[in-house]
Amino acid sequence: MAGKTTQILDIDFISDKIEAKLTIGMFLKERERTKKDLTKALNLAEKEFLNLAEGRTFDTFHDKFYPLFVNSMENEILADYKYSLFYFYVLLNKYTQYSKGFIIVNKNKEDYYLSKEINAGESILYLLFGKAQ
Repeated sequence: MAGKTTQILDIDFISDKIEAKLTIGMFLKERERTKKDLTKALNLAEKEFLNLAEGRTFDTFHDKFYPLFVNSMENEILADYKYSLFYFYVLLNKYTQYSKGFIIVNKNKEDYYLSKEINAGESILYLLFGKAQ
């Protein structure tokens, strides 16, 4: 899932043993963007996820509480960021093996990102917030 940008391109690869996702976000550099700290949004997302996921099985969380988390992310936690933020989050179970990475091409000094893996037992959330100034 990605925030509002100039253009988002998702590429998915699935085989018998590997599932890969490449998400490319392109921003217009001249667009004026709000300067906001990403730490507060990351902390709020972590708190919301742990609140809903801790102590629950992956299936219960995924089926009943993950839609609540997504709604909170989209309509509350990230509501003030508009065009200043690229975001990505993925829900995994404790049995999934994965790797992740993030690169800003043509980076300006104001461009940065924060990422975090949040473990709630059976459910794991990987969050990435990228700021394109």
